[in-house]
Amino acid sequence: MVLQEARARLAELVPLADELNKASDLFAAELTALEADLARVGISMDVELETPFFEEHRRREYDERTDEYIRSFVPEYCLAYGKWANKDWRILVRRLERDSDDKATLTWTKPLTDVSRELRVAAAGRVGDLIAAIASAAKETVANLRSLGQEKPKENAPARAPAPSPPLRK
Repeated sequence: MVLQEARARLAELVPLADELNKASDLFAAELTALEADLARVGISMDVELETPFFEEHRRREYDERTDEYIRSFVPEYCLAYGKWANKDWRILVRRLERDSDDKATLTWTKPLTDVSRELRVAAAGRVGDLIAAIASAAKETVANLRSLGQEKPKENAPARAPAPSPPLRK
């Protein structure tokens, strides 16, 4: 049999696939629970980690009709927390294309639970960083709001009443 060695290796994959699927399902369940906990906390702020958790190899884009070179770019994947479909706050993956001028263009956004296993696994180690970034952004916003509420008029400056509205003309 020509493919005997390949069949033997395939047989080794069967128990490994079962183990991989169970581990992946467990991670997905943990991620879903974490998103539910984040929703209960109620910090509705869009936060994105600046450093990508995954990068692909540089790609070149060509015109399909003329086969002329158009541009090259590196697909990058960043972890974020934001509103999904104008409805729920979710942990998101944002795919960017960074060109040779270091300009990044957003190409798509999907919930982390809906991307490939490869991307979910690559992002897993950065979820804690994302939660820390959410906390940091919330603290900064609270500090900014508090400072706005604590602004006082300068000493010896008379308090100014709002200017009266001009009369309505007919």
